Amino acid sequence: MSAIYYKLYQNSRLFGEGSIDVPFTVGRQTDPNLPPPVSVIDIEPDSDHYASNEYVARKLVIVPLSNRSVPRLSLRIDLDRNGNMLARNLHRAVELHLPTTLLRPNEELQIGRETTIYFPEDYQLCLSCNSPSIPGRDFIPTFQAAFEDSEDDDDSSFLALRFAQDADTSANRLMSMIATEQSTKHQEIAVRLVRTALEAFKEPPGSKEFFDAAGRAAIQMIDLDRVAVLGKEDDQWMCRTLSFRPGLDQSRAAARAFSNTLLSKMETNGRTTSVDPQHQSQSVWKSITEIDRAVAAPIFDENKRIVGALYGDRLIGESENNQPIGELEAAMLEVLASGISSSLAIKQEQRLRSSMAQFFSPEVLNQLKRDRTLLDGRSADVSVLFCDIRGFSSVTEKIGPTQAIAWINDVLTVLSECVLNHDGVLVDYIGDELMAMWGAPGEQVDHAERACRAALDMLAQTVPLGEKWKSIIPDRFGFGIGINSGPASVGNTGSQRKFKYGPIGNTVNLASRIQGVTKQIGVPGLITGETAKLAQRAAAFQMRRLAKIRVVGIAAPIELYQLCENESQRNLCARYEEALKAYEAGDLKLAAGRLASVVQDYPDDRPTIILLSRTVELLTQPDREFDAVWNLTQK
Repeated sequence: MSAIYYKLYQNSRLFGEGSIDVPFTVGRQTDPNLPPPVSVIDIEPDSDHYASNEYVARKLVIVPLSNRSVPRLSLRIDLDRNGNMLARNLHRAVELHLPTTLLRPNEELQIGRETTIYFPEDYQLCLSCNSPSIPGRDFIPTFQAAFEDSEDDDDSSFLALRFAQDADTSANRLMSMIATEQSTKHQEIAVRLVRTALEAFKEPPGSKEFFDAAGRAAIQMIDLDRVAVLGKEDDQWMCRTLSFRPGLDQSRAAARAFSNTLLSKMETNGRTTSVDPQHQSQSVWKSITEIDRAVAAPIFDENKRIVGALYGDRLIGESENNQPIGELEAAMLEVLASGISSSLAIKQEQRLRSSMAQFFSPEVLNQLKRDRTLLDGRSADVSVLFCDIRGFSSVTEKIGPTQAIAWINDVLTVLSECVLNHDGVLVDYIGDELMAMWGAPGEQVDHAERACRAALDMLAQTVPLGEKWKSIIPDRFGFGIGINSGPASVGNTGSQRKFKYGPIGNTVNLASRIQGVTKQIGVPGLITGETAKLAQRAAAFQMRRLAKIRVVGIAAPIELYQLCENESQRNLCARYEEALKAYEAGDLKLAAGRLASVVQDYPDDRPTIILLSRTVELLTQPDREFDAVWNLTQK
């Protein structure tokens, strides 16, 4: 039986490492009684842990039960006959990112003998068939860092394009320098530059192979003794990879220190910096005692911050080339460093899009690609939806935690697809409740209509989901949906450690209250008058005006509408609304007669029964002050 070595990182912190026999699956903790992450657990053959019939005895648990961003079954790892890893995405909706490609739902790929798999919330799972010495985390910016404000106030271009332009700028400057030199030597340098740089960038960005190739390319291009790719962490320079000129005594060369003075100078200048101590008398360079000639080119993140350096030198007593590192050679190293920055930026973009796909539809992602400022905090007119799963407590008590988690995952996945299909934003999951929003980050003039259509799609899933899970769910399984429209503050309402794009404000609070009212009124879908007014412009929805209500904590009366699921309710809606007009006009006898007729034809309609009860109560208490507004006492 073969074993694979693993390391799990999040935001540069090593969470755990070890080895696991293949085949195995990867996912989150499914039961609080099982070992917490990072751990390897055994799965019994008759366990209902798996939805598929394919039995896998081991599972690598990488996140706790509370982390819903990683599916309970995310990935399956096995080996092919040549000893290469095979990865299968076990989830039907979530994409996983590998160094050079996306692993799409239900897709299987051969991923070689060493790779990194990127999960949401900046988890990185490093796998190796060869050795426990798996390469550590690269210094690609974290998921949260991608949402921080840029320090470049004038920058509005998309990050990948910007880095491509940076690389072009460096290359153009280099070509201009070469063009001034008409010798065959410099023409050969240009050809060698292109060939070696292209070879370096064939490797997966951010991988050990990528940085090793960059180091080898710099040695060939500039005739250096050694080249290091350095990363900056907690104000300390850390060596990621170190490459040497063929024939060099590597043990002696590796022991030579890097110049912190040169690196500090590079950071201060913000550009490629070189030094030849034999020609420097300034005291600033006196700390360079063993390195003869050195050059450092900065590696930038997407916010133009220096996160690394491409560092090369020629060593005293070791170098075959005693010439100073000239401006032309420094420019060549700068081109290579710019290419590294560009590759890492594109890598970050791919990872970011993969992570953001959990929250945003492809259309919204394209809007964000065109304008990153859409994620900035601002005010917007939005429609907010809350959807609660009815019967959740009954189900969990009946079937236990393992099946309950599988059931809730399936239901929330279906509901989430309804949101994304109408270009909504998945804001949050709160226990058995889903929260979504329309109208931001990009403007949607039809946000209320989109929210209502998504709600109707959700309600249409009640029967299929009930049939699928009929062996475990109660008869009263269903959804309660509340929608409200209005102004809200939108942006990252999470924290620096966990991104959550969504709205805050009274519009959100009222939407949540309206969802709660569905239980009291006895209908699955309710919207406020503001939402109804906006959605009615489409003239595509059957709605029933139910009442004016006051909810707990909000003094102003609110128009309440039922979002009807089908046209068969048109007659009921029309007759109810005629009775409601009579009630609100104070003609209680006419209202009672009309409502009694509706109850006779629709005996299960809760709103009609409630309004008839209120009318009869007022008729039997003629001295009671009449108020057409329903005052609700429960949240």
